Amino acid sequence: MTTQTQNIPPADAIGPEPDAPPREPPAQSEPRKSLRHHLFRGSVWTFVGFGAGNILRLGSTLVLTRLLNQEIYGEMVILYVVMYGLAMFSDIGSGPAIIRDKRGDDPVFLNTAWTIQVVRGFLLWIVGSALALPLGLFYNRPDLYVLLPAMSFTAAIAGFNSTKMFTCERHLALGRLVIVELGQHIAAIIVMIALAITWKSPWVFVFGAIAQNILRSILSHLALPGVPNRFMFNREAYLQLFHFGKWIFMGSALFFIAKQSDRILMTKYVAETTLGIYGIAVQLADTGISLVIQLARGVLLPGLGRVHRENEERVAQAFYRARLRINAVFLPAAGMVITAGNVPIELLFSKGWWQAGWMLQLLGIQAATRILFEPCEQCVVALGHTRYVFITHLTRAAWIVCAIPLGWHFCGVMGVILAVATSEVTVGAILYWALWRHRVLRPMQEVYSLLLIAAGMLAGLGIEWLWQRYGLDFREQLHDFFRGLVARWR
Repeated sequence: MTTQTQNIPPADAIGPEPDAPPREPPAQSEPRKSLRHHLFRGSVWTFVGFGAGNILRLGSTLVLTRLLNQEIYGEMVILYVVMYGLAMFSDIGSGPAIIRDKRGDDPVFLNTAWTIQVVRGFLLWIVGSALALPLGLFYNRPDLYVLLPAMSFTAAIAGFNSTKMFTCERHLALGRLVIVELGQHIAAIIVMIALAITWKSPWVFVFGAIAQNILRSILSHLALPGVPNRFMFNREAYLQLFHFGKWIFMGSALFFIAKQSDRILMTKYVAETTLGIYGIAVQLADTGISLVIQLARGVLLPGLGRVHRENEERVAQAFYRARLRINAVFLPAAGMVITAGNVPIELLFSKGWWQAGWMLQLLGIQAATRILFEPCEQCVVALGHTRYVFITHLTRAAWIVCAIPLGWHFCGVMGVILAVATSEVTVGAILYWALWRHRVLRPMQEVYSLLLIAAGMLAGLGIEWLWQRYGLDFREQLHDFFRGLVARWR
């Protein structure tokens, strides 16, 4: 979760929510006003952190794609797939548990979660190192023998991240969290660009990831308010964490299959050049999705969790009020990607990367549906029904496992990407059923959301027409301007 300098209450001021209801009617409006204030402030900090982070990420990508070739990016995709898979196959849901549980401010509960997290990090390092030899043989890439253990070391580092990060999310005190996240991004970018200038190697990304995780772990302990962490194991807290996280654990493993099967297949069968281009398309497509995920998990989930603890009957109203703002901003943008996703690729990247344009357009379908359903999923989690999350992951994984081989057989790379792009459609029925069953779903609101996507697609057609008519001349003028700046700087 990204995010966040603002005044944050001292550690002792961040405590559990009062269990008793207010005695006087006037006091009842205060929690609501406070919740709206915290949701607004949390959203602002999320936007600030995400916007700054993506400007940094896009800038570094534009620089690194000119310093490193597509083959190196293709090898980076392999490393990230393995690390993502290890993380998903061991996700026990400690973060969401701390955010929504009544014991989320209890030092015993927090330190038990932190201890489990540290152990998990070292286990991931061991497993990742053990996978280096078989994966290197499978992909016929001997350099994975060394690269993968080094990349897996980042999991051990991340295991020491303080639970103060989840405490800040729980209380929507995201200001310092934004600063921490931006600081570690800047550190990684500096390391990667400095190395890439003279070293054309996948190790650029490995050392960048190590620097990023070291700084993040240190800052999470020193710069954030909350309970200091120490090793502790409490059986009751462990059982509570396990009970909440068991469905998340199983669902995360299935989510990995759904999310990464495209890259696993393409890594085996296509050239590293194509894989690197596809990685850029995925990175750009995930930009909007990532912000919605951050808003949903870092702002919406804590807010709805608080509403659920205070008055469960208000969850539907709070959910749709918050979701309306998310949909109004992001769904039209996703619609524009579907019809004009080639424009940013052709504007910003050299011609060797232009194949990512049509890939990005197809992935816009996935972006639109994921933006539509991610808030629904977090609403279900806030209600405590994580089994539905497991079912959605199972449905998504089943779709991917069946659709990707068929897509590859009939249409090659395009078929694989189309299978990925439509994988979120099957999730909607499960989440809508869950929301309807728990009296949250409002069908007309969902119709409005679809209309927002359609409006964005129409706007995208206009952008594409303008680009075909005037875009290439504008691109050359823009690139000549930047080349002149670089020449004068040199």
